Amino acid sequence: MIRNFNDYAANERTFLAWVRTAVAIVGIGILLGKLGAPSGATTLSLASALLLIFGMLMILGAGVRFLMLRRLIEEDRETEEIPVLLDIVLAVVMLVLFATLASFGTHLFETL
Repeated sequence: MIRNFNDYAANERTFLAWVRTAVAIVGIGILLGKLGAPSGATTLSLASALLLIFGMLMILGAGVRFLMLRRLIEEDRETEEIPVLLDIVLAVVMLVLFATLASFGTHLFETL
């Protein structure tokens, strides 16, 4: 059996959850880009670009977090060195994504 297998598996599940979320965000960004904006409107293209960029940043941040935690698991020692800053950055990215989607939603309802 692999030593600390449960910790490795939990770390990988968390990483994959972040990646699934980021892929969904990027998919929404692509969908918004494909919908196309009416002439003169930049809200859709801006929202699409933000979603694509933040989705890619989420994947990058999740990868860095995964590698940092894997290193900590391999060291197999008690530590206070938890990557809290990266978790905060990922949470802020999620908040910005939700704000972007909310602004798109309000824009969509205004045009109807």
